[in-house]
Amino acid sequence: MTLGTTVRTGSSEPESARVVVESLRNAPTHASARS
Repeated sequence: MTLGTTVRTGSSEPESARVVVESLRNAPTHASARS
């Protein structure tokens, strides 16, 4: 459902999601291990 909304919103959502993905990839490893 969230993906559908992202597609409907247009360019704003995809860009935000892209930034989030990049942030997660750049996030420290210990952060992931913490979860």
